[in-house]
Amino acid sequence: MIESLVRWPLWFSVFKWSIYLALSSNIVFFFLDEWAASNHLLRDHVTPLLILESFAATIDTAAWVVLLLMFELVTYQIDDAQLTPLLKRVLVLVRSVCFGLILIAFAGYILKLLSLLSAVAMLPQDVCQLAAAGYKQMTNLDEYSAIVNTTCQVPVGAYLINHTDLWIIAASDLGAIMTLASVDVGNAACWILIVVLLELEVQFGVGGSKGTRLPGPGRSIKLGLYGMLIVFAAYWGFEGSFLDFWDAFLWILAFVFIERNVIDWEKEIDRELPREGIT
Repeated sequence: MIESLVRWPLWFSVFKWSIYLALSSNIVFFFLDEWAASNHLLRDHVTPLLILESFAATIDTAAWVVLLLMFELVTYQIDDAQLTPLLKRVLVLVRSVCFGLILIAFAGYILKLLSLLSAVAMLPQDVCQLAAAGYKQMTNLDEYSAIVNTTCQVPVGAYLINHTDLWIIAASDLGAIMTLASVDVGNAACWILIVVLLELEVQFGVGGSKGTRLPGPGRSIKLGLYGMLIVFAAYWGFEGSFLDFWDAFLWILAFVFIERNVIDWEKEIDRELPREGIT
């Protein structure tokens, strides 16, 4: 951030930090949501892959909150004069760790999708035996319920089974749940690409000594990615949970603030560079 940057009004700062606080609170909500589902997935043994699959959203959200705060610091809160080489390296290191966790969480979303894809057809009359063996029925993404007597005694329709995670799913529910899992993967992929472009902009663009800009195609790609995120958020609003929609909406709004910071940073560089050329 340029030292002479004009500060936003107090009301805007309060609004911005309220959004950041709301995003931070979503870490708790996602953890509680996934903790309930983990009681089934982690029932017998705990492995890193199962933990990753069970708590992908929690890990993802926590890493993104820290990464968001790091971008807020470097693009707005810390003056350029205070960005010493050591501080820059520390900030880059923290952002790198967060990005690594985000990639790990992305792998967790992929594992959930693969878990659904690995389900195979089963005979409806086997439902009773599976209930006794500890299997549960997946009713939604990250939601498992006991196989009730009515389902067990009079199974209606076709079912699929995942022997690794010990769950069954009604064939009629598979399409909607798989779409939700695919949206999770697509949403995470879009955010990863956005943060890569933003990091390039900070490192080699507005954060560079000569104020080199991110090439035009990069900006266009970023706008397209934000458009896809809006589509994903709308889908969650109609088909997913309110928490997913609310979280997606807050993240888009939060990164609007970061993008606004970068734009103002660029304007400050444009004002400073002619002055530096005169001296």
